[in-house]
Amino acid sequence: MKQQTSQTTLPKIPLRLTLAGDADAGKTTLVSVLSKGILDDGLGSARKDLLQHTYEKESGHSSSIISYVLSYSADCAPIYSLAPGTHPAKCIHLFDGCGLQKHLKATVHGMTSAAPDYAIILLNAKTGITTMAKEHIGIALALRIPLIFVLSKIDTTTPDQFKTTLDSVELSIKDWIQRIPVQIFESNGNGIAMEGVAKALANNRIVPVLAVSSVSGEGMGKLHEFLCSLQSRDNNELLAKAAIEVWVRKAYNVPDVGIVVEGLLRTGKLKAGQTLQLGPISGRFKSVCVKSIVTCTGEVLSAQAGMEVAIRISASLGEKELNIFDIKKEKGLVLVTKFEKARVAKAFDAQIVVLRKAFLKIGRVMAAHCNGMSQSVEIEDLGGDTVLSQGDKGLIKCKLIDSDAYMKPGEYILFRSELTTAIGVVTKIYP
Repeated sequence: MKQQTSQTTLPKIPLRLTLAGDADAGKTTLVSVLSKGILDDGLGSARKDLLQHTYEKESGHSSSIISYVLSYSADCAPIYSLAPGTHPAKCIHLFDGCGLQKHLKATVHGMTSAAPDYAIILLNAKTGITTMAKEHIGIALALRIPLIFVLSKIDTTTPDQFKTTLDSVELSIKDWIQRIPVQIFESNGNGIAMEGVAKALANNRIVPVLAVSSVSGEGMGKLHEFLCSLQSRDNNELLAKAAIEVWVRKAYNVPDVGIVVEGLLRTGKLKAGQTLQLGPISGRFKSVCVKSIVTCTGEVLSAQAGMEVAIRISASLGEKELNIFDIKKEKGLVLVTKFEKARVAKAFDAQIVVLRKAFLKIGRVMAAHCNGMSQSVEIEDLGGDTVLSQGDKGLIKCKLIDSDAYMKPGEYILFRSELTTAIGVVTKIYP
């Protein structure tokens, strides 16, 4: 990473989208077609370069959350290869989720730590809303993330099958999600005012429904046009005025470069050369120096709230050398200007509602997801109740098992066993 002296920030804050849905919906294939412009052969050729691990290549299923960048020109034409020194008019970070239940932890962590503006639910046009798709939709609703439905594999679906699935999906949108479905198909798309649809979506009044084929390419142009019309739901100017807070999602030790942390710059303005605090690592924060910053368009001198960043860091003068293993084992690290001791939680209270045929009792251990934090917690108190079961609301106190977490009241929190067990809001922190 060489220091750069020209480009400092992106023209606009990149949009953040999460892609979820069942394992056979074709999520990774769609990401590949959207980002590369090369259609699939019907046998998974498009996704091969995106799958990283041996298990993924053998099974065809993603097991981790990976971020990809979609680039667009000023007239919303997709850009598949940028010329040196040029920058797109708009960038979209697309987080590819996992469809299998055994990888739900990764999907939930991706949806909470990325703070996506919108969630795309990809549905196989033959099968519609499956059990795992319902799970992903429920998580997005709990996090107040507006939904976009995309029906895939329409090249292998008969007109009758497509109509049956579409009718079922629209009924679910009306009755369960309680939104208005809006069709954006190539056959009727020319009459749709994209900006109006995007505004209604941002206000959580509608659920757009699109249809695509990664093999024939049908619907891809309309999907690109619609995605390009979307705008960030955050007030990024206001967030940029706050103190720096980066939600660290991953950490690497890059040969000949050093330690690099990757994540979302949630608030503040970040500059190369700044000194920040990284933690909690074994309950404490370590002073680090920002050596360089990379965004979706390359190395920059500064970045601001709403951007996905990769930051090369080193220990500040007087600090012990950073240990990549200590950093990687923590799930919920943050980079902040100055950490607040009152936000380093060992336990917390949350006002929750229990989902499904699940029950909560004192001593039960579950996984908890809150912003960038993802770890095990033990229930210590149920606010005077002995058991909370499906549909019950209550105030619970939980102890963090793995390590301390950087939290604050008002944040959404999800509790998960195999599937999502409870959702709620953090009400109190115990340092």
